[in-house]
Amino acid sequence: LSIWWVYAILTLICAVALLMAGIPTFDALAYAMSTISTGGFNTRDLGFGAFNNPVADYVLIVFMLVAAVNFTLHGALFHGRTRPHRRDIETRYLIAIGLIGALLVFGGVLGKLDLGFGDEIRIALFSTISALTTTGFNILPGVVDSAGTATGSGGAAIGLPVIATVLLIGLMLVGGATGSTAGGVKTMRIIVFIKLAGRELSRLTHPHGVVRLRFGDQAIDEDTLRSVWGFLTIFISTFVLIAIALGLIGFDFEDAIAATVAMLTNTGAGYSLLGGGETFADAPSAAKLVLALGMLLGRLEVVTVLVLFSPSFWRY
Repeated sequence: LSIWWVYAILTLICAVALLMAGIPTFDALAYAMSTISTGGFNTRDLGFGAFNNPVADYVLIVFMLVAAVNFTLHGALFHGRTRPHRRDIETRYLIAIGLIGALLVFGGVLGKLDLGFGDEIRIALFSTISALTTTGFNILPGVVDSAGTATGSGGAAIGLPVIATVLLIGLMLVGGATGSTAGGVKTMRIIVFIKLAGRELSRLTHPHGVVRLRFGDQAIDEDTLRSVWGFLTIFISTFVLIAIALGLIGFDFEDAIAATVAMLTNTGAGYSLLGGGETFADAPSAAKLVLALGMLLGRLEVVTVLVLFSPSFWRY
């Protein structure tokens, strides 16, 4: 099957699962498309939490993870080959990061949301996977006024503790696997960077030592290491510049950081997930232009856009 068919089939399966969980037909179709694309679009002011459906929440957790895995692996699965999924080291890292992140976020929200133990586990797990996969869905309980309008921060009456928000920002920056619909730096680059940092620390005590880096069964060559290092340098520089621009326009520090992360990682409605405003409707026009540029840079992974400003690109 081609990637297009894999994408369509997964979207259909997700929609059917949501229907079986009790979500209305239109919403099930809309959220299925929004989940598999990790786009994070909502059909309700209060986000997916408006349905107050724990079963549907777990359905989205599963399919957000599915969307964050390399789609070529799903293609192999549809052809009856399960080995690529089982042997893919990046998928293992992605799941491990998700589980560890969920435990840390749960520790941060435990007893602080005035909800039951089971609900806090569900919210912590959902928020973690939503951030890691850069989907950005929010299921925090919200408030609706007499006119039926959602109120509160991001439509949520209950906000996450600061430590949980910081963890979610970190997960959003990590993002999903390469070849997935998720945004962010990507899990493979993060793991390679950590291995590279470990090698450099090792060289402090063994300056003449030769340390071979591997990603699973494959050796990592120097060109790949330089590529990863270069990408992260450009990504961080772009992040700082956008955050500074938003600060100069009038955003406070927390909102500037949250908005920049949400834009560069394309984390759907992730700004509300982190406790920011529900929309950017009231933001100055200059801020909207900066945010639009951030979304474009994030979707094309920065380098693709910046290369357009290289004279050598136009010379050939």
